[in-house]
Amino acid sequence: MGENERSGKLQKQRREASKRYHEKIERIVFYVPDGQKSVVQSAAEQSGESINGFVNKAVLHRIGMSEWPSKAASKAAERMQSDD
Repeated sequence: MGENERSGKLQKQRREASKRYHEKIERIVFYVPDGQKSVVQSAAEQSGESINGFVNKAVLHRIGMSEWPSKAASKAAERMQSDD
């Protein structure tokens, strides 16, 4: 197998892995006042986390959870609530 062929195969595998990953997540965009992103970034770094990880933990804490439920558990809970 030639170098170009290996490179092409690797790129295809990366695209497929990226697609599988993005099918499992949802994106939320939020805004902070001008200049405050650095405050959030600094707090995340002091905690040894990325901004995403820091914000996720903050949201979980605010809604009274310690981790995100599995997708199946979330759907089951939604069904139970709609039955009420």
